[in-house]
Amino acid sequence: MKKSILLLPFLLASGCIAQEKPNETTQKPDFRLFMMGNSLTDQIRFDSFVKMSASGGKKLTLGRQTIPGAPIGWIKDHPDSGFKTEPFGAWPNALANFEWDALSLQPFQWGFKENIRDIPPIYEKFIANSPDGQLLIYAQWPDNKGGDWTRKWLEPREKNIMSRAEYEDTVSWLHANLNAKKPARLVPVGHVMHLLEQKAKAGLVPEIQTMWNVYDDGVHLNNVGSFIVGTTFYASIFQRSPEGLSHAEYEKGRGKLTPELAKVIQQTAWEVVATHPMTGVSSDFPPKIVTPTLENAVQNSAYFQEVFPAFGKAPRTFRVASGTLPNGISLGENGVLTGASTQAGTAKFELEVRDATGKSAKRAFELKTVPDSAPQITTTALPAMKQGQYLRVQLGLQSDNAPFKWNTENAKLPPGLSLSDEGVLEGTPAVAGVFQTPISLTDGDTQDPETVTKTFDIRVAPAGDEVFFARRVDWKIEANGRIDSAEKWNFDQKIAVPMQGKPSAEATMDVVYNDDALFVAVMVKDANLIGENWSFSALEDSVNIYLDSKNNREAVYNWDDFRFSNNPNGGKSEVRGGWWAHANTSKIEGGYLVEARWNWGEIRPKLRKEQLANQSFGLEVQVVDVNQKGGPIVSRVGWIGAKNADSDPSGFRTIITKGRE
Repeated sequence: MKKSILLLPFLLASGCIAQEKPNETTQKPDFRLFMMGNSLTDQIRFDSFVKMSASGGKKLTLGRQTIPGAPIGWIKDHPDSGFKTEPFGAWPNALANFEWDALSLQPFQWGFKENIRDIPPIYEKFIANSPDGQLLIYAQWPDNKGGDWTRKWLEPREKNIMSRAEYEDTVSWLHANLNAKKPARLVPVGHVMHLLEQKAKAGLVPEIQTMWNVYDDGVHLNNVGSFIVGTTFYASIFQRSPEGLSHAEYEKGRGKLTPELAKVIQQTAWEVVATHPMTGVSSDFPPKIVTPTLENAVQNSAYFQEVFPAFGKAPRTFRVASGTLPNGISLGENGVLTGASTQAGTAKFELEVRDATGKSAKRAFELKTVPDSAPQITTTALPAMKQGQYLRVQLGLQSDNAPFKWNTENAKLPPGLSLSDEGVLEGTPAVAGVFQTPISLTDGDTQDPETVTKTFDIRVAPAGDEVFFARRVDWKIEANGRIDSAEKWNFDQKIAVPMQGKPSAEATMDVVYNDDALFVAVMVKDANLIGENWSFSALEDSVNIYLDSKNNREAVYNWDDFRFSNNPNGGKSEVRGGWWAHANTSKIEGGYLVEARWNWGEIRPKLRKEQLANQSFGLEVQVVDVNQKGGPIVSRVGWIGAKNADSDPSGFRTIITKGRE
């Protein structure tokens, strides 16, 4: 498996460390939790989680260190980076000088082998000062590439490192190999979402038809998803049901979190947490079957369906209590239905689960077997598009014979768009025009797969002034903060949108690219330069350059989002040691110059030189001016004036690379 470092570079580039106030009072806490992860750990919404816990009568002390996009190993090796909570600070200080009831670690991106390498040394630091502390492994959810949520969640970890197997295998390895007073425990957020997905398909989750509905973008969740995270953590650390907790702190966001939906989420979280063998949590409730309905089977095609129990005492075993399963389908003692149904029709039967104490529960089911048939593409037309405007569209289908694979029949999509195997059409169209594109869909029949094709007219309107076209150049650019003899910057783009104060410095910029990299140069005319070498402060003169390298308009920083902050006195910013990207600064007559470089080999690693045209990015540049060190800020101006650019990359200006002129 190819390893990738998916982290938010701006924290490393600027050296900026965010410190938060502690959420602790003089009252003795019921639980002390330290969390290490990235923006998916942030999904818990720390303040909201503390307040929700308080609504249940639980006082929580919460510390964290998060680096958006970073896997565990990166956080381990870069303790000075990221967001931290005062007074705990970076994780080495927090673990060595404060006692905690639990440490939450978030496996992410690098994969199983790297996680089991990096977790033990962090755990040793933790347990040295918190000998009775509990290690928690935070199980997340699959990234949204479209298709069936459950199939993505159940993929093998070799194919999907955000799958159920990744997290459970990690905990299993820790049980077998970590010398721990207490075995590692799972916080099963993805597992709760799995059961919610089953309930949603049965129409039992208000406002939600599929777990994809609780995503804000390709991997981050909306407020409803954050509520799922919070309730699961609450049930896991306090070992009690979250039912009846206040959900008011999670109401703000794109999702509609009603009391009815909150109740279903709380019930489901407790059903999973109190049942999963890796949580260490149990309840005194008798067992029950919580899977509401079964998915259809396709005649003579492989079938897989998990039937989930809840509560009772492990081990739990399933059997067919009455009725008959379809021919070719069998039930395992673990509640998994597998096989291939040989005859169309509907089978009715009753399943029973029995726990270790002999208590049991039954539930009636119907399993419908449908004849094999060709899939149908149900999307009738694609939305109107505009050059330079990002979009994401999930194509629709009708068929029971999953998994499905979409492709474009070797036809060309507009440059900048791509179609995933799961049917997600995504990207930023870089060329205007009308493109007739046949798109095909193939079903998952293992014996005789069937394919259908539909041709779509993809209409892309020309861009307006909101899009900037970066020219291709042949001259060599050192990006050393000095205008070398070969460089021919235009500096015809004004950075003049007022954002704070009255503009007091003149700033212009240019964007170009060559076969090696994408470049931005910023020239600031300012007679009174304030700033020290190799340091950064928001209250010094500075140029802030922001890049969304995927231009995917996510409202949360991820691995593809960058920020450089440079002051006038020769400061240098680097991402990943400079081999990914860097920016340099030097004084010039009457001001200072900043040059930034992003290497194609890192931001577009699969591109050939002839493909460098028609690439899209999101870009913003802002200039801060002060008259004395420490401020106050006299003015802040922007190229486009994107608000909250330090935390939200969704408002940057689109740039498209032009071909040779």
